[in-house]
Amino acid sequence: MVLDEPTRGADMDTNFRDPAGQGDLDRLMALARHLVEFRKVDVLSNKQVGETIDLYNHLADADKARLKYPARQRPFSVKWGYGSRAQSPSLSRLVEGMISLLTDLYLAEERTRVGRKDRWPGVLLDYERIRRLVLSNRELVRHTMIQLFEVHTQTLRQW
Repeated sequence: MVLDEPTRGADMDTNFRDPAGQGDLDRLMALARHLVEFRKVDVLSNKQVGETIDLYNHLADADKARLKYPARQRPFSVKWGYGSRAQSPSLSRLVEGMISLLTDLYLAEERTRVGRKDRWPGVLLDYERIRRLVLSNRELVRHTMIQLFEVHTQTLRQW
C-alpha cells in the first residue's frame, strides 16, 4: 500500500490517502500495525483489547462499515451450512494493510537467510492466528465490527 502526500483535515491531523483517494490511511495502518503485533501472543490482555477498541473507534466511518462481499458463496449444504470462499485482501483496507505488513516482515526475514523460501505460509499462519484472537474475543466482537475474513495462499498469489 503506497501513501500519497498528506493532506490537512478539519481536525488538523495528518491525513494520508491511499492510491484510490480514500483518506485516514494513517489511522487504519495504526490499527493494522497494532493487530499484527498479536502474532506474538497466545491470549489478548485487557490493555491490548482496550487499545484495539480505541484505535478502531478513531477509524473513518467507511473503514468501520460492514463489508459487502462479492457473490462468491458456495451452495448451501445440509451438512456444512453455507460455505465461504476466501476473499482478496484488497476487499478490506484493514486486511490489505495487515497482509502488506506481514509480507514486509517475511521479506525482511527472507533477505537475512541464504536460499529462497515461500513467505506465504508464514504470512497466512500469522494472519490466521491474529484473526482467531480477534474474532474469539468477546469484548472486541461486542465493541467493534472488525472483519477479518478468510484468506488462502492461492488468493495471495493472485493478489
